Amino acid sequence: MYAIIETGGKQQKAAPGEKLKIEKLDAQVGETVRFDKVMLDLPIPRFDPADELHASLAARARRAELVAAAAPVPGTLGFVKARAVVRTHLQHDGIAGEIETRLEDGYSTLKVKVGFDAETDARRVRFIQDRVGGRALIRLDGNQGYGVADAIGFVKALRPDGIELFEQPCPAGDWDAAAAVAEAAEVPMMLDESIYGPADIERAADIGAASHIKLKLMKAGGLEALARGLKLIRERGMTPVLGNGVAGDAGCWMEACAARGLIDNAGEMNGFLKPRAGLFIEPIAVENGAMILDPATPKLRRPDALSELATETAHYD
Repeated sequence: MYAIIETGGKQQKAAPGEKLKIEKLDAQVGETVRFDKVMLDLPIPRFDPADELHASLAARARRAELVAAAAPVPGTLGFVKARAVVRTHLQHDGIAGEIETRLEDGYSTLKVKVGFDAETDARRVRFIQDRVGGRALIRLDGNQGYGVADAIGFVKALRPDGIELFEQPCPAGDWDAAAAVAEAAEVPMMLDESIYGPADIERAADIGAASHIKLKLMKAGGLEALARGLKLIRERGMTPVLGNGVAGDAGCWMEACAARGLIDNAGEMNGFLKPRAGLFIEPIAVENGAMILDPATPKLRRPDALSELATETAHYD
């Protein structure tokens, strides 16, 4: 294992048995000194080639070394700019590999997170568009990360080809920003975090803030309310999108059941893919990028599997 300690105003990596060259200490030769400013303390396991995770990390490191070495870095660049070129080269290589993996798995819609730096995000999206080459639709998710000026700059920099929609670029409560970005955009806009109920759906339609609205079972509060919300979206001339990317097995399964008859685009109920162990005896199957729903209600691994995850329970009449 190793630790990061602070001494002499600097941080040092220290491990058992190592010798460190540090600033002068107020101590005598042979005296024991205690460093009480430990910034980080991590166990470092020995590499085991038989361990799947270890082998995967080692393979990625070898790939990164090859990609970095092939980065087109002019000899005249300083260290900082050269490092930026290498980082971009590594990011593009990783993105390209992930795109091919998802397409091979049968996914026809890919979601890209933006909302960081508008100019950098726009360049990354263009790279992704070029790599996808029309083989899948692309959804962009701003995660409320932009101010209105950056969001408008971002949509104006976008090439619309292959972009299915752009989700929630600005903070949930900023309806003026949502309307302004929608007016400036050449791609369909979607609201998510701004939507909590029928009144928000109506407001989005009234001010022209979005052409798509995403709902989640978690926020709807029940399947009947969810179905009513999806129907209202269509009645107001917008397109409903459904799914919670951080829901568990039960929530995703119920959303998928609703999606089967209520939406006609890619669902976003993929949270069940993320935990290492699921709730159901038979995990939800995925084939060619689609959830396979068994006609029967899934059975829990244990009767108390759901209650173990609950932090609070409430009943409403």
